[in-house]
Amino acid sequence: MQRNTDSGRFFEATVEQAIRRSCEANNLSAYSQRYIGTTPAGRRHKVDWELVHNADPSVRGIVSCKFQMNTGTTEEKVPYEVVKLVHAMENDARYKKAWIVLGGTGFTPGLKEFFEKKLHEKIPQMKNKVFIIPDTDTLLGTNLSLV
Repeated sequence: MQRNTDSGRFFEATVEQAIRRSCEANNLSAYSQRYIGTTPAGRRHKVDWELVHNADPSVRGIVSCKFQMNTGTTEEKVPYEVVKLVHAMENDARYKKAWIVLGGTGFTPGLKEFFEKKLHEKIPQMKNKVFIIPDTDTLLGTNLSLV
């Protein structure tokens, strides 16, 4: 049985569209599937998108995407993704902001709200640095600016 990946492709296309729009508005370039250093475990850290300010390449951002159609472990991985992004910013001062975009219908609504509004209380290093975007509708209204 082959699984349906149409919604995943739609999510990826929507994320790319929002990133391209923010790049045009903020003089940024976007690069997909980039290695940006190492994780806290010492492995290579690959991110979905790296944003680079065209006027000052020492100003960068990171976009990570988490897609889940059924309840499962993806939502449990979001806090570790925050830890990895904070780690990247602490180890490379070029990274000023990061966003985690959640997609699909498999995230528990209460947990999505917790990630968006309360996770910074548990991981204070993320405050004003790592932002949780709970869905693509919110993403489309978000300006991914590095300043």
